[in-house]
Amino acid sequence: MRHVLETGCFCVGILCLFYYLGIVLYAGFLTSFAWIWIAGGTVLILLRFALRYQDLHKDTWLRFVTGGAFVLLAIALVLVCVVGSQVLGAMRQVPRQNLEYVIVLGAQVRGTSPSRALRRRLDRAVEYARENPDTIFILSGGQGSDEDISEAECMYRYLVGAGVSEDRLIQEADSTSTAENLRFSSAVIRALSADADRGDAYSSTESAAGAGDAYSSTEDAAGAGDAHSSAEPLGGDGDAHASTGSAAEDDDAHAPTESAAGDGAVGRTSTTGENPDVTTSENDVGVTASVGVLSNDFHIYRALLLAGQLGYTDVSGIPASSDAGMQPHNILREICAVLVMRFFP
Repeated sequence: MRHVLETGCFCVGILCLFYYLGIVLYAGFLTSFAWIWIAGGTVLILLRFALRYQDLHKDTWLRFVTGGAFVLLAIALVLVCVVGSQVLGAMRQVPRQNLEYVIVLGAQVRGTSPSRALRRRLDRAVEYARENPDTIFILSGGQGSDEDISEAECMYRYLVGAGVSEDRLIQEADSTSTAENLRFSSAVIRALSADADRGDAYSSTESAAGAGDAYSSTEDAAGAGDAHSSAEPLGGDGDAHASTGSAAEDDDAHAPTESAAGDGAVGRTSTTGENPDVTTSENDVGVTASVGVLSNDFHIYRALLLAGQLGYTDVSGIPASSDAGMQPHNILREICAVLVMRFFP
């Protein structure tokens, strides 16, 4: 049994180190949470040598240390399996049709183009938009210091270019984390619902001067000189949301984004940080409308967990595909993020 433990620790440890090297080569040295593979691999290799040393020297203190380490590893493995099963289950969720709103969570923008992770989310959004022509999309994500435009604006440009009507797209460009994506988007949805109840729903011909509610009309992207904050990244594959649900997270303040569609565009931009009609109080977040949260599949479980905590009462996930090579890293990161949420709320 001891020989099996020694061999297992050594082999798994080496695999962790090689996987870290693969992450760095594929996604970059600054990939969020990648250090966990070095840490895990090093600990396992040290345990292997500790077991070997213990065979040669019957030190009681070393036996106690190695025994305690294996107990902790066993507990960690159980937690990873339990939470991992929940994350995997959410990844296979079948999206509900005809939702009133879909929140597309932002991810890192490279210059003015979506990262691989964000592109996958946007392609899934295009599919859902074609299948559900009445759904409104909240594009949630700000601008980081290394991004030329906000994530919301990048998503807007991509979706309009893919044929999604600008009337169905609303930019939320104030969020800096997954929690803020959902909190600020809930304010947008509540404002829209209130407008609909008053018979004041926005139309494609509404101008910025006449829109005295929670949104300003958007203008040509060429005139958009405002600064924005980034949406939370999750790290792997350019994610802006993670246990971190994203790796390019920034806290820079910014002004509302503008439309990327050109002169006369009617896409709308929320101004959750500036307009009194849209508040972000945590005590005023409840959303009763049917809402979908669209993100990469590994991120769905945590996003829905946060949505429930923030008062969404009718929410479901819309999983987008993920990079297969980064999937072990993404899933492990989400598991750790969920555990932090539960044990350190």
